[in-house]
Amino acid sequence: MVGRGREDRGKKKSEGDAVRSDWHEWGATAVCDGACSPNPGGRMYWSVAVIDSVGDVIDSHRGEPPADYDGPRTNNVAEYMAATLAAKLLAAYDGPRRILTDSAVVRSGVRSRRSPTPHLQVLLADLLQLLDAHRITVEWTPRALPVALLGH
Repeated sequence: MVGRGREDRGKKKSEGDAVRSDWHEWGATAVCDGACSPNPGGRMYWSVAVIDSVGDVIDSHRGEPPADYDGPRTNNVAEYMAATLAAKLLAAYDGPRRILTDSAVVRSGVRSRRSPTPHLQVLLADLLQLLDAHRITVEWTPRALPVALLGH
């Protein structure tokens, strides 16, 4: 989804407004989602939309692992990749920042600062480093928001 310019402020906001009404409390919010189809072992991909304090999508990115990636291909790995990309994008914005994810695994890992599996622990450590360095919070959001904004 392409972000709208400031001239569109009076018009309908992003589809996520139907799900969230607290955009104004944050300098920037990144909504992220990762997927693997089929899971496990399939094609992994992830998406991030950055939303400003009035609910406008101002940036968006999609990602896939490089062609030479030989690590695990699972939905949880893709969710961590999405959250890490979100943290990298949010580092460029001022004010309070948060990541909204529908992944209970990512949220739980961030809260407990540990993962039950070694391959996810490595990804979690990378994510935590970014979150701590830039004071970014992570919140869980219902599945409807990533679907509305990211299409998966």
